[in-house]
Amino acid sequence: MRASVTAEGHELRVTDVEEPLGGERQLLLHVDFAGICGSDLHFLDILLPSVVLGHEFTGTVEAIGPGVEGFAIGDRICAVPSRSLAVTTAFSVFRATPTTARARGS
Repeated sequence: MRASVTAEGHELRVTDVEEPLGGERQLLLHVDFAGICGSDLHFLDILLPSVVLGHEFTGTVEAIGPGVEGFAIGDRICAVPSRSLAVTTAFSVFRATPTTARARGS
């Protein structure tokens, strides 16, 4: 898949990365649109290369992990970033039903 990734020299590059796998208490999403915000740009100065950025996005639910309720395959969602880099709340575009989707590696 294509993603915005930190690179050497405090740069941001769009490149191919490994497809993520869903897991317990996680939604696997097809990202339709993503934005880079000011906090992403600030992270360029402190993150090591190869970190995927972009926490403001919309997408479609492709898979639902154990422990996630209130979503169905095909639901369209938008992400609402929280103060934690490891947790993003996803809302159904049509039902406004929140759930917690943990970032990979958390």
